[in-house]
Amino acid sequence: MTTNTVKQLGQSALTATLTTTLYTVPASTKCILKEVLLCNTDTTSRTVTLRAGASPATGVLSTLLAAVILAPGETRIFTF
Repeated sequence: MTTNTVKQLGQSALTATLTTTLYTVPASTKCILKEVLLCNTDTTSRTVTLRAGASPATGVLSTLLAAVILAPGETRIFTF
């Protein structure tokens, strides 16, 4: 029987235009992403792209959110 555990996978203040890994799925485990909350706490608009996949190093990633623009102080919830 499969057991599902609900948990927060990652939280980070993203300040650079670099790729940041927020969560790594443990071996012998699967992850189902159901919801993402993005909050821009800055005073300028920010653009966010969310990707998931095997590894940024391998380049095998799927884009889940492409170039989402968040206004200053804006919070958005995305459900998959």
